[in-house]
Amino acid sequence: MSLMDEMKNVVNNGRELLSTVSGKMKEIDEKIDGAVNDITATITANNVINYYIDAENGDDANTGTSNSPFKTLMRAISVSPSGSNVTINLKRSQRHICNGNTRCYAGVVYIQGWGRNTDQTVNYYYDSTTPILQIEGQITFNGSVFIGSYKNTIIVEANYTEGGGDPYFYFEGAAGKFTLARSRVVLNNKTYRPFIGGEQDYLTAVKVSLREADISRDSGAFLTRRGCVISADSVTGFSYVDEIVYGATKDSIVTDIPFSS
Repeated sequence: MSLMDEMKNVVNNGRELLSTVSGKMKEIDEKIDGAVNDITATITANNVINYYIDAENGDDANTGTSNSPFKTLMRAISVSPSGSNVTINLKRSQRHICNGNTRCYAGVVYIQGWGRNTDQTVNYYYDSTTPILQIEGQITFNGSVFIGSYKNTIIVEANYTEGGGDPYFYFEGAAGKFTLARSRVVLNNKTYRPFIGGEQDYLTAVKVSLREADISRDSGAFLTRRGCVISADSVTGFSYVDEIVYGATKDSIVTDIPFSS
């Protein structure tokens, strides 16, 4: 075989090898793309979650689906994955009691009724079928909390109990937000420790938003603490911001709600 023939063979072999490598690279790229898509879908599926709560017929050993609901909101909160977007649906015509302490690592938590209001002609409506969330302990959130939604009203009762102390929503996340939408909060605190933030300014929500909301409170009971941004749109139950914000001054909060003086 002449030198020219050997060189031709080397070139042809090189081309075949290049073609084989190119084919393998394409196959590898397709597998990588498929794996990335699968991982993205899994992350999305794991981080957008609906839990269902049936206080009478549920079981905290269940999976939390509509066909296998949890018994308590505490269970749903405690199993919510870190950084997830969780909607917790409370069975209508029931009282849901949270009488303990727990922590939630979800990024956003929506708490609403399992099914919309019986009267759909108005945005905000409650009757005997409206679910009641009775808080008798402390829940610490690392993200934001939304109570109620459009035509989906719930009632939150923050109840002081002997031995259990005051009910608190603590916010440890850097951007924790509390929103009460088309719903009602009943503040039965027996001390001057607000429902949101308790006794510590740094544990209050960064922003508190009230939208078509009602605040019912005992004398001396506050919704939240100073050091937040608080806004209100179509609210009832109070007239001045210092009625619901403990320690509120014009220097300590940012708000569109008037002060009493």
